Formats: sequence, structure tokens, C-alpha cells
Amino acid sequence: MKREVCALAIALIVFLPPSAGAEQIDTYQTLKETPPSFAHTEKKIMTDSSYEYSFVRIGPKKVVWQLLTNQIMYSIKGQIPYLEINWHERDRVSDVTLNGGSYFRFKNSNLHIEHGFGFDTDYIYRYQFRAEYEHRLVKTLFYKASERYLHYRHSEVGVFSPVGATIYYGNHYITADYDFSITEGRGDAHWGSIKLNLELFDGMNAWTGAAFGQRLYDIQTIKAAKQGGIILFVGGDYRISDNIKFRTGYSYGQEKPNYLNRSIDVGLNIKF
Repeated sequence: MKREVCALAIALIVFLPPSAGAEQIDTYQTLKETPPSFAHTEKKIMTDSSYEYSFVRIGPKKVVWQLLTNQIMYSIKGQIPYLEINWHERDRVSDVTLNGGSYFRFKNSNLHIEHGFGFDTDYIYRYQFRAEYEHRLVKTLFYKASERYLHYRHSEVGVFSPVGATIYYGNHYITADYDFSITEGRGDAHWGSIKLNLELFDGMNAWTGAAFGQRLYDIQTIKAAKQGGIILFVGGDYRISDNIKFRTGYSYGQEKPNYLNRSIDVGLNIKF
């Protein structure tokens, strides 16, 4: 209980409510994230590396986006703190971000807190903070909520998920969220998402999901009503050995009036 109160206090102290903002909010990156498992990880070091290659079209222009992520985690009693570095490249322009945070596990709830910093960024945030909370309602049904603040060179963004739920059935689960963002000088945008994860057999999982609504990518600085879009994704992971897991995925996204994104990604997770 003391750890839970302390973690919540840290979140409240460091979070500054946004005046509202815009730019890239990395909706797909958040959607495809899977929190690390606390099972069989006590006092273990874990590393996770992933690479994403995206074919992007904005009107008649075709470009390539890339994302390389390296993360190191250490599991201790009820916590998994981590440090993560990300290299972003969009049309030959590179940005670097450094994130640090921790996952906390309590008796009937889970908490995730993260801070992130961008260095001399062109299109990625200069600073971001997020907090995600999940609480058991009954048996395998969990309520969840989250908030995220992003500060960019010219604006700020607040992203909120006040209503979400996850239902577990053995090693399978389905999760759904309602989200909205507040953009500095541009009003609000709304979207929903759903994700299904299935354990096909021991050592192999598959997942699929979708997001639909406004400003999923926020490419153009126009009204949210004119930025409707959709993201579809599918992926899976395979346990090569007790300590090594490989994963891959594919996504398709589009946003009005003229944005299209097709991405492939691969990743490797290792425990020591």
C-alpha cells in the first residue's frame, strides 16, 4: 500500500496540466505496446530492441519513416524500472528521445509512470509525461485510465483516456479505450481503440486491433472534423527459448485529407 501511495504521489507532483497542444501523438506506438510480464522475472535484467520501417504518402509525396528503439529493464519486487532510447527518422531528418519510467504491480492494480525528453527535436516532443492506471473491478475485468502530456517546439498536447477496460481469459485478453486530445489553439479530437491478444499455443501469441477517430496522426494543422482516420494492425511473438522472444507486426493507417502509412516492425526481447 505504501508503494502505491508513493507512486501516485510522484505522478501528481510531476504532472503539469497542459494548456492544450498538437503535433504527432504516436497513437500507433501506444496501441501496440505490451506491458512487461512480472511472471518469472524477479531480479532479472531484460532488454528489448525493435525496428519499424514505414512507407508514408502525404498527398503526392512519398517518404520513408524509421524508428529504432532500445530498452533496458530490471525487475525487482513489484516494480520494473526501465530506460529507453529512441531514434526517429522521417524523410532523412532525425530526432532522438530518451524515456525513463517504471511499472508498478499491486494487489489489485497496476501503475505505469514515464518521463521522456527529446534532444534538439524537429517533430518529436521535447518533453512528455504519462501515467496509466489499471484496477481490478471483478475477477478478470479491469478498469483503466491514462493521461499524457507532450510539449513540442511550438505547441503542447494533452491526451486523456478516462474510460477503458481489459478482460482476461486465461492467457488471452481484449482491451478497449476511449481517448481524446486537447490541442493548443485547435480544440479537441476524439477516437476509440480495441486490441485482442490470443495465445495460439505455448510460446506463441498473436494480436490484432484497430483505432478509429480524429487526429490519429495529426499531420495537417486543420480542424479535427477534417482529420478522420483509421489504424489497423496485426502481429505476433514467438518464444525462441526461455529467455529469448522474437516478434513482428504490420500496420496500415490513413488520415484525411491525404495521409497514408504502411509499416512493418520487428523486435527481440532477451532476459539475463
